Amino acid sequence: MARRGISCLFGNLEHFRCGCRVGAGSVSNNDSIPLSLTKAAEQQSRPEVGRVNQLGSAAQFCLKVQVGDVMVDAVIDSAAEVSLISDQVYKAMKQPPPEQRDVKLLMTGRDASMQGFVVGPVKLKIGNYWYQQHLYVARQMSICYLVSTF
Repeated sequence: MARRGISCLFGNLEHFRCGCRVGAGSVSNNDSIPLSLTKAAEQQSRPEVGRVNQLGSAAQFCLKVQVGDVMVDAVIDSAAEVSLISDQVYKAMKQPPPEQRDVKLLMTGRDASMQGFVVGPVKLKIGNYWYQQHLYVARQMSICYLVSTF
């Protein structure tokens, strides 16, 4: 039984991916599903629009995020321990932040790793809000992953 007031990433109250009545939670559905986000009442000029992408068996919540002076499509991963950007995004910055240290990034569920480094602090803009955070730069990565702990 669903708890009142809790919604899934598809935006409907008491609607969860595994019990999706409209097929949006189906593993075979690889389309993006628009999701309307609301901002605080005092800053609400128009709603932000995010996307929930269905890839395999996991949904990904994607938003446009400004990383320094570069706009990217980022996956918001609230379960991740670090925020990652690709080295292409880092190189595209007009004034990239200084490298702090080298790191080896281990991938969950596989015996794989990739080399990277930590930079920061980096200014991030999500909607109308600015954040500052140290980011991990991963070489040969195509998607930015940002966590919600900033």
